[in-house]
Amino acid sequence: MLEKRASEDTKIIPYDRRRLGTSEPVFEAPVGLEPPIATAQPSLGAYWHILLRRRWTILSIVAILTTLVAIASFKMKPIYRSTASVEVDSETGIVKVMKMVAVQDCGLVVDLKTAESQCYGALIMGISYSLYEEKVMDATTGRMLNADMQFYRLAGLSDIPELVVHMMTGKGYDERGVIGLGEPPVISPGAAISNAVANAIGVRVPFLPLTPDRVLTAMEKKEGA
Repeated sequence: MLEKRASEDTKIIPYDRRRLGTSEPVFEAPVGLEPPIATAQPSLGAYWHILLRRRWTILSIVAILTTLVAIASFKMKPIYRSTASVEVDSETGIVKVMKMVAVQDCGLVVDLKTAESQCYGALIMGISYSLYEEKVMDATTGRMLNADMQFYRLAGLSDIPELVVHMMTGKGYDERGVIGLGEPPVISPGAAISNAVANAIGVRVPFLPLTPDRVLTAMEKKEGA
């Protein structure tokens, strides 16, 4: 009955199933009637079209997975070590960094001057966040209370001690190829300075920055223990 009415009363037109990802006419339906696309199975071409439409998402996922695999392998890991020599005033709790030494293995160094500068900057940042930088927040409003250069302390020129940077290059290092040298050098200075302070006063200060009040509190707890 449907075939008779369609052939006599309506014109048969090709139905373009674009929602399934193909532009080929895969079904012919009478005008005004809904084609049964709900029960249709998408073809291989339909899946391919969907993948192409989401190609940037797929490329991003592939890039992320590739990067994670590369980082997980030893060949792509930058190796960074730093040591610190400090003086601690037992009366005021003030910590003074006297010298810092950084050793960086980042594979093949393309530009030695720039690589060393990156490490010097990381040491300076490490001293700053280890001893001075602290964000004070309002517990009620959630706003930062010292969001200006007057109350947010940074390390100054007089706070920076002798800095020594040694880049591991040559045979056994260059073969690893070029490895990123971005954030890694800035991570270890905090631990190095904190360990040096703990070695100097005999007790560990559990928070950064190592402000005078925290140093004195740690020393008082040690004496009262």
